[in-house]
Amino acid sequence: MSIINDALKKTEQSLKQNALTTGSKPAQVTPAKKKNPLLYILIIIAVYFCANFFIKMFTRATQPKPAPIILTQTEPLNPEIKKTAPPAPTTLPAPVEPVAQASVEQPLIITPEKVKLNPEDFTLSGIFVSHAEKYALLNNQILREGEKIKGATVSAITPNSVQLIKDDQSIVISTGNK
Repeated sequence: MSIINDALKKTEQSLKQNALTTGSKPAQVTPAKKKNPLLYILIIIAVYFCANFFIKMFTRATQPKPAPIILTQTEPLNPEIKKTAPPAPTTLPAPVEPVAQASVEQPLIITPEKVKLNPEDFTLSGIFVSHAEKYALLNNQILREGEKIKGATVSAITPNSVQLIKDDQSIVISTGNK
């Protein structure tokens, strides 16, 4: 840095001496103007929109196009051609024998068995209780009273435990802190 600074000082002194000998004013160095950061922001936004436009164009071009719809002609091109009826069948089809009626069975209704609530299926990681809200972190899900997890409803949240109810079963899972 000092080498550059020394060179600038020497250049400035030589300009002053030249100005004194020639009688003209010394050239004044004007500081560089600061560039407006708004210009840079506008350039960045323009680049973003252009990139987004081109990405959308190329992704649309690579998507498969739907198959063309082929319409079939039902009317003849020449209106003078009249429609003719199909020829009448010359032989009758063989009579169809009636099929024996199948017996109708009652539909099989499968009812799910009642699954017992098992405290080992639930991991209580934490409880948050404030004046208005109560939350429990159960199986890595944040739950409030009335919400369901694995078919069981959170019926009560206390500072140390959570009560779950499913059908007529109830279990209490505690944090271990008394």
